[in-house]
Amino acid sequence: MANYVFHRFADERGQRVKGFSEDALQIMNSYSWPGNIRELINRVRRAMVMCDKILINAEDLGLERRQNQRAKGQSVGGSRCGRAGCHKGGRRAKSW
Repeated sequence: MANYVFHRFADERGQRVKGFSEDALQIMNSYSWPGNIRELINRVRRAMVMCDKILINAEDLGLERRQNQRAKGQSVGGSRCGRAGCHKGGRRAKSW
């Protein structure tokens, strides 16, 4: 799927970027993708634009950092899902 996204948005990639490294493919394969296909597309497109090497690696995708945060039980913005009205610290956040 990642290779499809890579080729689909080929005009957005840097001239030097040719594909994914083995570590990038491994981490994408083991990642749970809570954001589904949208998260995959966004991560791959961002890495294609920002990568300054021939191959996109796991660090370019930013997935190692995300997996480490999830493993430690950390979340973004102090809430479990980052949306207003979600539970924060065991209590429901007021949305009014």
